[in-house]
Amino acid sequence: MGLPLHCMKDIRCLYGENPFGSKPINFERPAVKPQPKGHVIAARITSENPDEVWGFF
Repeated sequence: MGLPLHCMKDIRCLYGENPFGSKPINFERPAVKPQPKGHVIAARITSENPDEVWGFF
């Protein structure tokens, strides 16, 4: 379920691939080693009760 990483435009650009291509990327031995340009923090905050959603950011 979901979108494969090799189909995401930003991931393809990071690995030096055609952004609109569909060829799978060898993430273990990439042709171009990715050079990240920053940091990302992802968080998901939920409550114990699924009816009470109290925070997304």
